[in-house]
Amino acid sequence: MGRDAGAPIVDLCVIGGGWAGLAAAVEACERGRSVVLLEAAPQLGGRARTLETDMGFGPVRLDNGQHLMMGAYRETLRLIDRVATGGTECIRRYPLSLTDTDGLSLRALRLPAPAHLGLALLLATGLNLCERIACVRLLIALRIGRWKVPAGETVARLLERARQPDSLIRKLWLPLCVSALNTPIATACARTFAAVLRDTLGANRRASDFVLAAETLGDCLPAPAARWLEAHGATIRLRHPVRALHEVAGIWSVQSGDQTITSRAVVLALPPANSERLLSTSATVRRSARWPGIRDSLKALRPTPIATVY
Repeated sequence: MGRDAGAPIVDLCVIGGGWAGLAAAVEACERGRSVVLLEAAPQLGGRARTLETDMGFGPVRLDNGQHLMMGAYRETLRLIDRVATGGTECIRRYPLSLTDTDGLSLRALRLPAPAHLGLALLLATGLNLCERIACVRLLIALRIGRWKVPAGETVARLLERARQPDSLIRKLWLPLCVSALNTPIATACARTFAAVLRDTLGANRRASDFVLAAETLGDCLPAPAARWLEAHGATIRLRHPVRALHEVAGIWSVQSGDQTITSRAVVLALPPANSERLLSTSATVRRSARWPGIRDSLKALRPTPIATVY
């Protein structure tokens, strides 16, 4: 299929209006590129979007799921500061605090790293001496090993190899893993978990802060990013699912309903299954020697459902 010769050609078409797609669009606009962003849903934000519902006492704006940011999310916080009026005033920072129903209470202190966590472990309630020592031993071992673990290792195997007590796993490591990776320790990637620990518990004090939206996540990034993009000349089209991609002579044709956007480059900011489906519509991609490997990698990424109960 050839492109419409009369259609204007944009520099970049971003497919997907979640936080990743918005970040790509903002970056391209800042570099002076013309951008079109296509989103299939009626609102931006992807999995971290804001929805309005009625619980019987009037409309309430709720986030789609409970998404916790941390101070280590430097690029995300920088992006919010870039596009939001008033910068990061739409977020609130709190020192790391872990509390459970079994008596665990651990709160980071307002001290330079690593004293903020070292003293927090000493003062924590609900941990016995063996558990405190095991926790420190794991963090020290990871730091000495430059936060690297064997490829393919699960978090469960990492904790077993580090001789972490079952009680400490239940109280600390399991909830940390689930909250950070949204994946149980039996299948969670130890390399990713180690990287999270490096960037949060192993970095400066503010990196371990909990960062929460003052109102909703939609007020933090999707809404201000949309205003910023439109003010910088970008085009945002909601309710525009993309059906197919075609490439001719280095120019991409992006089919969305009965419309076709022509672009010099395309960014897919989509879930793996959607990306695999869309890439497979392109004859150029299918002829590429790299396509079988890309396809298999995308198919191997299987989502884990998450439920939030209000």
